[in-house]
Amino acid sequence: MSPRMRRLVSVVTTLVAFATLGAVPAYASGSSGSTPQATFGIQAATGDKADARPNFQFGGGPGSAPFHDTVSVLNIGDVPLTLSLYPADAQTTSDGQFGVKLQSQKQDDVGSWIKLAQGPTVVVAARTAAGATRVFVPFTLTIPRTATPGDHVGAIILSLRTKAGSSGRANEALDRRVGIRVYVRVSGTIHAALSVQHLRAVYRPQFQANPFGTGRVTVSYVVRNTGNVILGARQQLSVSGLLGGSRAVTLSSLAPLLPGNSALQRAVVTGVFPEFRETAKVTLHPLPQVGAVDAPLRSVSSSTGTWAVPWLLIILVVIVLSAGYWYLRRRLSAGGTHSAKRPAAVAKGGSR
Repeated sequence: MSPRMRRLVSVVTTLVAFATLGAVPAYASGSSGSTPQATFGIQAATGDKADARPNFQFGGGPGSAPFHDTVSVLNIGDVPLTLSLYPADAQTTSDGQFGVKLQSQKQDDVGSWIKLAQGPTVVVAARTAAGATRVFVPFTLTIPRTATPGDHVGAIILSLRTKAGSSGRANEALDRRVGIRVYVRVSGTIHAALSVQHLRAVYRPQFQANPFGTGRVTVSYVVRNTGNVILGARQQLSVSGLLGGSRAVTLSSLAPLLPGNSALQRAVVTGVFPEFRETAKVTLHPLPQVGAVDAPLRSVSSSTGTWAVPWLLIILVVIVLSAGYWYLRRRLSAGGTHSAKRPAAVAKGGSR
């Protein structure tokens, strides 16, 4: 497997793990060839006891005193495991999902603020008759003096790297990762804002015998979090024509977007009559995480146009006008010829 494919496998397993995070431990499980099933997880803890927190949340000013907490690593499989444990910066994937940097990448944000008391590897014994085996790892989080105000997000990742093991893939690496998110609010001026960028609309007719048939408008755009707090958004899209026709659709809500990150969005509006020029308008209504934003939230809109020429109708009109013009010329031509063939009037009577 190429480095790029290894990274893809790693990222996909991480995203699946984060999609299942809740008030219970995040687990990863699987087997490789003849290797017994490996099932492990990670959970917030208080001292030497796991708790129900779905994530870690901290808040303070730049250079404030370090925060102390604990993470619980558990093995509920039948074999001992040697796992990688490390902090990582969070990032938004191109499709707007939550992701994290790889362990080999440089950590510039929360991933560099966290110091684990144990790592980068943790050995966890196999489960016992009493249940899962746990290892409790304390950590500290220090907000640097250079930290900017707003939301910063990272995660503590637990990873098991094995060979894929299936036929023809013996040398491919599989990185099964789970994690628990770490949210940090740095005090200071809060700015909440989203922007719509690279908005594009394309009209495509649906070819059919009906000259008054409709088509579809495909709209694509990038939503960027230009503020310093995490924001989602309720999205609306409308398409209006030059002759007054209009269609509006409500899109699925935008997943929470990290500050400075962006996500590509696509939508299709059907049943649009071609009115020579169509205008597509996207409106975003920001949605904060519960209890996360204390700044005014303002909706933002952006518009763009696309040509939507009713070619079939124009061709039909041209044919009708051409036929009418041809018919009128025939009539006029026939009338002129008939007048030219009439004999001249002869005066009656002779001269005297």
